Amino acid sequence: MNTIIRNKGFMYLLIGQGLSELGDWVPFVAFNFLIYNMTGSGFLVTGIFIAKTVSNLVFTPLLGTYIDVWNRKKIMVFCNILRGGLVLTTPFVMTLPALSQSYTLAYLYFVIAAVEATSMLYSLAQSAFIPDIVPKGSLINANSLLSMGSDAIFILGPLIAGVASIFMDVRNAIIFGSFLIFLSGAIISLIATPTSKPSENEADAHSFKEDFLEGFRFMKKKKTVMLIAIISLIIMMGGGAVNALFFVYIEEILRAGTFGYGLLNASLGVGFLVGSMLMNFVGKRLRLDIVFMTGVFLMALAPILWGEITAVSFVILVAVMNGIGNNLFSIARQTVVQTVVQNELRGRVFTLIQFVVSISSIISMGLAGWLSDTGIGVKGIFIIVGLFELVALLPCVLLSINFSKKARMLGSKLMRVSFIFGCVVLGSQLSSSS
Repeated sequence: MNTIIRNKGFMYLLIGQGLSELGDWVPFVAFNFLIYNMTGSGFLVTGIFIAKTVSNLVFTPLLGTYIDVWNRKKIMVFCNILRGGLVLTTPFVMTLPALSQSYTLAYLYFVIAAVEATSMLYSLAQSAFIPDIVPKGSLINANSLLSMGSDAIFILGPLIAGVASIFMDVRNAIIFGSFLIFLSGAIISLIATPTSKPSENEADAHSFKEDFLEGFRFMKKKKTVMLIAIISLIIMMGGGAVNALFFVYIEEILRAGTFGYGLLNASLGVGFLVGSMLMNFVGKRLRLDIVFMTGVFLMALAPILWGEITAVSFVILVAVMNGIGNNLFSIARQTVVQTVVQNELRGRVFTLIQFVVSISSIISMGLAGWLSDTGIGVKGIFIIVGLFELVALLPCVLLSINFSKKARMLGSKLMRVSFIFGCVVLGSQLSSSS
């Protein structure tokens, strides 16, 4: 830990990430206020999420090659300059008298989509950049500290952004958000450029298609990375469904309303933070395979428990547990990829995994919406989702090259016990609904 704290380049990255993410939250909340006040339509507010999702899906596959052939620090600085500039234009465009409401709304969606694309590029470049400034033995601590920073912003960001939008007015809040993003870029620019970095001339030697396929071929050959991608796909096939139906679950099953939705999201944020702290303290004491598998198990168990027990206090505890599992899984996954993938392919591999996650999440959201109208009910869907996510324990066990015998035995036992428990719960749920 002391080694990381004394690493000036990493501390610049940590502070820059915090400012960048807070700078994203402020305009995001302000845009929600702005679009709703402009149109009075809840449906048009959801256009923000559609713009972000489509942007992720379209641009993510295109980013990996450039992360591997360009200077990653310059990519992060450029992304913050571009994002800050895009956000800064919105208050001034809104005051143009010649623009109708529909054109103003279209421009806001464009800015949201463009900011999301550059945010994704920044995030992927950062993931690939961390091993350039952090020694291999300190990657777990570095990833944990960065995750802790993100979790703190996840909890406090909406509150700070909401207060800024109210007391500074929406226009000034947006300008404040762009200032934070610019400041993040300035701080990241202070990081000493690593001596080992991707060659900027490599882009001339290969076509984009060849570079992209090279990353895909590496994933196919590298058993560890391919299984991690498969596990991520399975987990997000379930996670997307839970995200899509979570508000319905809170409203129809818990009857907790908007306050309950905020409370459970805050509980999830607390779980994220606890998971990051646990990873920071136990990451070097436990094998990554066991941590990875524990995270998968906790994430799979959460929707099963939500589907069976609906006392609000219990649901809050399960939300914390789910957040802990999520960060154990994600930090372990990122550390493994950073460790086993060589520098010149790291950006492409992170991009491909993110693309898999985005695709599976969108598919599962659609399936969840369809299943919710078939009579199964939200609780039944949650239990099915949990059982499906437990399947991810099988590829966890198959990571035999890196997993110890103890971890393989643990995974097998968790899978058998959890699957039997889930089937019993699902059976009781179906019998009670019939």
